Amino acid sequence: MLKRIIRKAQETLRLLYNGLAMLLPSCALTSLADEALRFRHRLNDVVRRRHARAHREISPPMIACGKDGVRLQREVREGTSSWSGLDIPPCPVPSMLTMDEMRYYHYITGFYSGQGEVVEIGPWIGSSTYNIVGGLLNNPFFTAEKRLHVYDDFVWRSSWMDKWLVGTDIPVLENHTSFMPLFRRMTDKFSAHIQATAMKLMDAGDNSDVPWFKWDKGPVELCFIDCGRALKMNETWYEALQPYFIPDKTIIVMQDWQNFKNVPEQFWENTKIFTDSKGSHFDLIHELRNSGTATFIYRA
Repeated sequence: MLKRIIRKAQETLRLLYNGLAMLLPSCALTSLADEALRFRHRLNDVVRRRHARAHREISPPMIACGKDGVRLQREVREGTSSWSGLDIPPCPVPSMLTMDEMRYYHYITGFYSGQGEVVEIGPWIGSSTYNIVGGLLNNPFFTAEKRLHVYDDFVWRSSWMDKWLVGTDIPVLENHTSFMPLFRRMTDKFSAHIQATAMKLMDAGDNSDVPWFKWDKGPVELCFIDCGRALKMNETWYEALQPYFIPDKTIIVMQDWQNFKNVPEQFWENTKIFTDSKGSHFDLIHELRNSGTATFIYRA
């Protein structure tokens, strides 16, 4: 019965499309195509959310440290999530993050077990770093000798960075200069727990003196990725880190993953294409409702 209903709906939509294509001007057809794309994304959101609800339990179980046995569960764009009610301290660092993301960083770091290192790629001036470390310091498995390993080429690019400092008391930096000193100043409160290193994921013309990203510090249990949407950049960090991932344990938080839903489509939004290319190795467990972030567990 359901298959017949779907086939009938598809045929109706085809007839409707053919009729509209003959009647409407091109600009109206473009608007109609954009709305159809939005509808498609909303339907796919529903499909992923229903799948997450039907397979909520994650195997093997991951239990938050010191949270009375709270288990990590699949949650896709839920109205009320496990992290939405978290009370977190204010972050003084100018930010591109939503409050949903800040709360999420405090939540997901609770599942760190100390079996590997924590890596952040693409911190900008430190808002994400501030919240990640703030969450880790509430986890006793993030012991005194542990560090959040932070990587970026730390090159200031005025074309898109300047606007995020409007309304703050931080002066914009000279184009193509290093913002590592600003990052260190913004995250000074947690400096004892951060190891920041300038490394690049691709050549950009203004970072020729920055070494290529590499990793040799052992297993990686938790990583936060916000390095841009190009396939090449994502492949660079993945090739370096993947040999150190712990199967069924490593958690990968991907900023901007949901940007593939932008309408009209934007050719540079390749983050989902990247994760899709890894097939079953990337097991989706979370999509935040009020940001573009999605999170995966690495499967062997």
